Amino acid sequence: MIQKLCPKCRAVYIPHYARMCDACGEKLKRHLDERARESKRARDLKYAQTRDPEITAFYNSKEWRALRSYKISRDYMCEECEGDPKPAVDVHHVVPIREDWDRRLDITNLHSVCAACHAKNHPRQTRGGRSRGKE
Repeated sequence: MIQKLCPKCRAVYIPHYARMCDACGEKLKRHLDERARESKRARDLKYAQTRDPEITAFYNSKEWRALRSYKISRDYMCEECEGDPKPAVDVHHVVPIREDWDRRLDITNLHSVCAACHAKNHPRQTRGGRSRGKE
């Protein structure tokens, strides 16, 4: 079998088709995992700084968690899916709480939705204001 030195550590012979030895591969994986964790921490911190603290406190409240749990247990299939509804995993405010704070705990203002329908209702924004989700 044709072999070559590991291009990273130059200490171990590896098969000619391999990119690096197992030790270097593990070291690279740990490095990439740490960079991904740091990147996620930075994104989460940036998001937390832009989010309204009153809304964050509401979504962490016992009242919201209890109402959300009740709504999903009562209406366990997506209320917005057309055709073949999927199991609901989220609760969506029909009238956003930014627009009408008094309806935040109004069960008639809530829909149980699947992840796909919730993403359609809240498309992520990119630079320039264009949405990434389906319209």
